[in-house]
Amino acid sequence: MSEPTPAPVPSASPPGRPKRPIRLVAPLLNTLTRWAESGWSGAAAITWSLLQSSVVPGPSDAVLIPLAVADPKRAIRLSLWTVAGSVLGALAGYGIGALAFPSIGMPMLHWLGVTPERLAQIEGLFAANARWFVAVASLPLLSSKAAAVVAGAFGMPVAEFAAITLLVRGGRFIVEGLLLRFAGHLLRRHLPPDAGA
Repeated sequence: MSEPTPAPVPSASPPGRPKRPIRLVAPLLNTLTRWAESGWSGAAAITWSLLQSSVVPGPSDAVLIPLAVADPKRAIRLSLWTVAGSVLGALAGYGIGALAFPSIGMPMLHWLGVTPERLAQIEGLFAANARWFVAVASLPLLSSKAAAVVAGAFGMPVAEFAAITLLVRGGRFIVEGLLLRFAGHLLRRHLPPDAGA
């Protein structure tokens, strides 16, 4: 009696297209939510912002906003943790671009959906004004991960990159924290009674 033939394993993604690991984001967010519920909200905020700004896709505010709405008194402190993680993650992305662009940076950009043609356009924008490119990419308009890798690969001074990242991302998350500190209770009124329970 012959052994059954194993079923073929489907390919993870069509040839030539980057794998989009969205399935990894939800379990990660669930884990961070459990951390926050057990009293590790600062660790959850810094870990998510570090991962999101370096390698993991997803909204950068996915942990900060719900935690701050759940407890507005902690909103500013949580925003500072988020700033720290975001800057550290950006520096990790910069390091990938500066030290391992061919082996890690290029596949990572491909995974983020950056085609060679798009990379050539980004290089032109970066050459025209690297500071503005990094500043705009630090807002929720472009991929901050791609901008960090590109900044490292194209040789932007690390101190200049860190300063712009801290200024723009720090300003963004601190303003968010202030708004949630003083308006978080208003948002809570619109949540279901068992939300966050």
